[in-house]
Amino acid sequence: MSIPHVTSSEGDPVREVDSSVGEPVRKLVATAQNLAHNTSSNGKPGTDPYTVAHNLILAHARAVEIYRKYYQDRRQGKIGMTNVSPWFYPLEDNNQDDEEAASRALDFMLGWFVAPVTTGEYPPSMRNNIRGDRLPEFAEDEIKLVKGSYDFLGINYYTTYYVKNIRGNISQHHYDNDLHVEYHTHRNGKPIGQPAGWPWLYIYPEGIYHLMLYIRKKYKNPNIIITENGLDNVNSKALTISKARIDETRIKYHKDHLAYLKKAIDQDVRVKGYFIWSLIDNFEWAQEYNVRFGIFYVDFLNGRLTKFPKRSAMWWMNFLKQPKKVTGCQN
Repeated sequence: MSIPHVTSSEGDPVREVDSSVGEPVRKLVATAQNLAHNTSSNGKPGTDPYTVAHNLILAHARAVEIYRKYYQDRRQGKIGMTNVSPWFYPLEDNNQDDEEAASRALDFMLGWFVAPVTTGEYPPSMRNNIRGDRLPEFAEDEIKLVKGSYDFLGINYYTTYYVKNIRGNISQHHYDNDLHVEYHTHRNGKPIGQPAGWPWLYIYPEGIYHLMLYIRKKYKNPNIIITENGLDNVNSKALTISKARIDETRIKYHKDHLAYLKKAIDQDVRVKGYFIWSLIDNFEWAQEYNVRFGIFYVDFLNGRLTKFPKRSAMWWMNFLKQPKKVTGCQN
């Protein structure tokens, strides 16, 4: 789909959202999980990811323009963009190549979308590593449209990785070769944190703190909403519903992440909201019903999708009544 076709659509995204929800929406995310939309293995991996991302950014900015022109003043609402990003550590300490790889990983995952809406341009590391003209340029009028097209940044954080610099295959144009990093969950045989249900998710709450400080410094301290943060466990058929609802690890996961967010807030990071993933067990990409993220257990087998609160749901109820006492974050 061409860029002009995407950005000149006559549709009204806000009206469509209102219609779906059934009432006016005050906080709206124009685009979400952008990275997942444009790094598919199909198509032309050396050009398609960058074209799709460029279209998404322009479409996002156009949606924000519509919202601000017709809706924002009378609703006193906010609109933003949501992106997923882990935190990254160099695999080897005091290794300049790995340190640059960690910085590059953040640029290619988070900065790819956040830099244009905050600065009007893609990160320099992307310009330097994507050879040829495969990374599109923003025209002058597009820079004006894109830059500043957010009231808040939504961040989906789950985990942290070690990264190692590798030599990309420069003869083959591909997103992975442009990035040329290797992700690791272990260093010297030791995992970065306790493993969860899905192989990519290791529990590392401190990462959200470092990510918040990074965004504050690099992107001029924007308003941030944590739009996803959560823990999965394997959907084991051997567990009874009663036992599956005992999820102390999930409680600790959320409690520790909230504590690190409080620490970031105390250092002037402007975190304005926090959403768990997920309220209920659901159908997950790639894993289908094989993992459970919810604080409510869903019985997928009884034909009625009956829902039962897990211990984490009760913890959240108490936290929302008296957060400082429950989390121990008051210091």
